[in-house]
Amino acid sequence: MDNQDYIRRARKTLKEGLSLGDLITKLVNLIDETERAENTLFEAIYDLYFMYYPEAAALLKERDEFIATISGGVDRVDVGNVLKISVESMGYDLSGDDRSLLNLHVNELKNLSDMKNFTKTYLEKVIRENYPNIYEVAGYMVAARLIMLSGGLKPLAFMPSSKVQILGAEKALFSHFRKGKSSPKYGVIFKIPTIEGAPQEKRGKIARVLASKISMAAKLDLFSKKDGSAILKEKLEEEIDRIMKNGTKKSYR
Repeated sequence: MDNQDYIRRARKTLKEGLSLGDLITKLVNLIDETERAENTLFEAIYDLYFMYYPEAAALLKERDEFIATISGGVDRVDVGNVLKISVESMGYDLSGDDRSLLNLHVNELKNLSDMKNFTKTYLEKVIRENYPNIYEVAGYMVAARLIMLSGGLKPLAFMPSSKVQILGAEKALFSHFRKGKSSPKYGVIFKIPTIEGAPQEKRGKIARVLASKISMAAKLDLFSKKDGSAILKEKLEEEIDRIMKNGTKKSYR
């Protein structure tokens, strides 16, 4: 066998070893890294802008609102007119070159934000088209993180729902075993609005129900490829409604 045969076989092995789960993992990591870069740059720009126009900065503490407001121009007149506040400021007067430099950094911040949102939109499309059941039950971002943490759809589908429930809470689970701290009731599934918005005392029970339905959804996506999420969501809503009303249920799995 010559070198070209080895190369062809190596390429074939590498290509076959890649999967949709790998793509999802890369996209999630890309979103997380972009988010970190965005936050770091925002903090630095915000501190500088606060020095220049503190009256406006005090009203723009949220990153997305800050970007939307000053991406059209950092000058006090432009921003003051948008916010309908006085353009007279107690802040430090930046020179024209200083403001031009600040504008460049603000544009870079906006580019990061746009790139992150574009990647999220693409990730949502990937999850919706390939895993419609998990998408409907968990939402695209939680679904993507569950697939990433479990190592793919197949491991997730065969995973006990009790483990699905705490995926992403490994550090808290380790502390539970090592230091005797309370056992975690949920991991990344906490970001599902149904849990996040529920009363504290009911979150654990809702998490068990959701984990069970996510496990079923993963099996549907793996074995049938059919969208049976409507039935799953109907049963999920019934069980959550029962929990919200009385908080009692014999079994959640």
